[in-house]
Amino acid sequence: VAHAVSGQVRPMHRPTVHAVYRPRPEREPVDAHPAPLRSVRLPTGPADPSGAAMRLRPDPLSLPQLAVLMAWALVSAAVFVWLRVRSQARLPVRPFAMAAARAVQGPRVRGQHTLPVPMQELRAVLFDMDGVLCHSDDCHLQALKAELLEADFETADGRPIDAAFWQEMVSGQDSDQVMQNLFPHRDLLWRQAFLDRKEARYRELLRGRLQPVLGLRRFLAWVDGAGLRRAVVTNAPRASADAVLAELGLADYFDVVVSAAECPQAKPAPDPYLLALERLDITASQAFAIEDSPSGVRSAVAAQVACVGVTTSFPAHALRKAGAVLIAPHFVNFLCFCPDALPSLNPEGTTYWFTGTDTFSNFSPHPVRIEGVEWPTSEHYYQSRKFAGHPELQEA
Repeated sequence: VAHAVSGQVRPMHRPTVHAVYRPRPEREPVDAHPAPLRSVRLPTGPADPSGAAMRLRPDPLSLPQLAVLMAWALVSAAVFVWLRVRSQARLPVRPFAMAAARAVQGPRVRGQHTLPVPMQELRAVLFDMDGVLCHSDDCHLQALKAELLEADFETADGRPIDAAFWQEMVSGQDSDQVMQNLFPHRDLLWRQAFLDRKEARYRELLRGRLQPVLGLRRFLAWVDGAGLRRAVVTNAPRASADAVLAELGLADYFDVVVSAAECPQAKPAPDPYLLALERLDITASQAFAIEDSPSGVRSAVAAQVACVGVTTSFPAHALRKAGAVLIAPHFVNFLCFCPDALPSLNPEGTTYWFTGTDTFSNFSPHPVRIEGVEWPTSEHYYQSRKFAGHPELQEA
């Protein structure tokens, strides 16, 4: 290299570059001895008499190698463009949809956009009883278990009679069908006597033990305030339905009570809901039902009644698969969907209430004002808390 730089190189001379390196493993032990120095000879091109630096000349790429390189570059560029477009198009979808809905529907009222039936058409609410008005599965299970033990009943696979057994074999199903599934070799009179004993034991157990579903009282107050009619549609015997309503203090609250014994077929057939609509003198489009089991949801859907699923007994995916158009864990959550059910926190404007299952998030483009400072989104405010005490950084 020194000869080349100084120009003391013959025209046909091919100098060599001596490179010294020390190979190193990926992870050396602490007490490892350094590797010995080695020398390699790297051929270079002819020297530049002008003294310019020399460059190594790699071998040219073959056509197959060039084709592979170009294909890799095109695929990488396509993936990058797709990810870029997808990330940019995801956020504006929700605000655009909300703006379009407001332009078409006009000013939005709290909850009106999420109810299964528009408020201007709604005339009644149809309630299932067990699992919707109250938590009664424990009392039912204890009564059934006691009667099964007295009848020396054993499951075919030896499984215990527990909550999982109740949900799979009993919950939400027609009582006569349950008895037939449990006792296929018994006659109808024996099964009916067993069911009567079980229901009588259940009515004894529920005294002082029934708990209403969270938010029930406030939701019923909203139903009253909205001037809507009310009906109970249940597969339970009428005596048990009356006992539950009396225990909850709702014996005189409902306009109509329909039990399975009054219908040709019980849920999941549409008969109970069709009878309730007939007694209320309304159409299916003027009411919505509230159910906690896939069987009950299918019954309402078969009667062409929009159904809300409450996840007190079954998971949301099971209710949605059965046809529920709206899912809520309890009535406190469902109140967010009901117009004027929750108080307005802004007397000069509109308060929008959202639930944990809504797509409304801290990145939604709705400004918030806190302590006289307006933030573009709630996320801006949350991030600013990291710089408390430094206003200039918070505003940045």
